[in-house]
Amino acid sequence: MKSFEKGELFEKYVEEVLFPDSEYDLIHRTNNYKQNKDRISLDTLKPDFKFKCKRTNIEFYVEAKYRSNFNWEDMLDIMRYNQYERFLKIEKDEKIEIFIAIGYQGEPNNPKNISFIPLKKLKHFTLYHSFLLKFDIEKKAIDITNYFGKEIISIKETKENIEKNNLKKRKKFNKTIFSSIVVVVFLILVNYGYDYHKKTKIENGIRTYYSIIRKKEINRLDEVVSPFVYRWFNDENLSINEIKKKAKEYNLKYNLTNIEIHWNTLKIEKNDDGNYVANYDVDYYVFKTKKSYKLKMTSVWNSNYKMTRLSEIIVDQR
Repeated sequence: MKSFEKGELFEKYVEEVLFPDSEYDLIHRTNNYKQNKDRISLDTLKPDFKFKCKRTNIEFYVEAKYRSNFNWEDMLDIMRYNQYERFLKIEKDEKIEIFIAIGYQGEPNNPKNISFIPLKKLKHFTLYHSFLLKFDIEKKAIDITNYFGKEIISIKETKENIEKNNLKKRKKFNKTIFSSIVVVVFLILVNYGYDYHKKTKIENGIRTYYSIIRKKEINRLDEVVSPFVYRWFNDENLSINEIKKKAKEYNLKYNLTNIEIHWNTLKIEKNDDGNYVANYDVDYYVFKTKKSYKLKMTSVWNSNYKMTRLSEIIVDQR
């Protein structure tokens, strides 16, 4: 299958699955390869789609990109610099946000993974898997309101509101400034403490998971794994019972393994959807096969501190 054919199949998937007619109006769609072959339309220089949310009237652009596999550096090539510059200008001139929908691996009409990235978050044009995972979405209709108007009030806005209220109550400007700074610092500390608490709970969850695996106490996986997981190593959309079954089968087949986690490599970051992504390195040894592996692990954790995804990349094998 030619690359433009794969692209058109994924565009159809984006239009019908991620932004269905029941929830979004289609305002604009660029010409396909055959139409441009006869005569190129200037609209082709725009992103693939422009949608309007029927519920909120929010308008936005979406550029669809499908990639079959990672390149030799385990990265995905997404776009060229001139296209990025053109999109930035469109976003600025029209004051409409642009998003990049990236489908990778699997088939173009049913990709294994989908990332939905705001253009303003795209700082590089060749992306690592760990970056893509921060923007991973489920394969269903997107709720675009999650990307508009739900941001927490910024510290700057909070400070200005506090200053305005204090000016009405106090006559001395220096007291107003002092009160504002105190509140802002307090908000920063509270936010940092709240985030640190969550990350600590996730780290403890990772430790608990590997303790369960080492002790082969598979029935305890409910403690750290969500009832439904949309990615578990090479499998998709599994229940906790299916994961337990696979874990028990693995233990019967390989019996003894040794796992060493490099905690100094652990990085936990918050996604735009409120979930947390944890990346870390692991040395894994299977006694039966006498093979050792260096792995880069990625897990996604929900607000209940349960894993909804676990995947690995083999860096080295001996």
